[in-house]
Amino acid sequence: MGAEVINCSWGCSVDENLLLESAIDESDALFVCASGNEGKDIDMSPVYPASYDSPNIITVAALDRNGMLPSYSNYGIDSVDVAAPSDEIISTLPETPMH
Repeated sequence: MGAEVINCSWGCSVDENLLLESAIDESDALFVCASGNEGKDIDMSPVYPASYDSPNIITVAALDRNGMLPSYSNYGIDSVDVAAPSDEIISTLPETPMH
């Protein structure tokens, strides 16, 4: 259908990258970004690209099997848009369950 969606299951909390932010802002693609796995509020301690204030970013936190945020999931009222199952997911990798 022509949708351009980029999976950003990575992030960095060290430095804000203005070139990356500009590329996202100028793109027509949707960027689905992981909130991160440090158990912190990314409104206070940003993780990039998840914390950029771009209209074409959806930031996703983790959910456990009870629909709650696991202790490792980053969160943020302003930065995180949705949460999705992530904890104890069965995988094709030998170290299952994973998060």
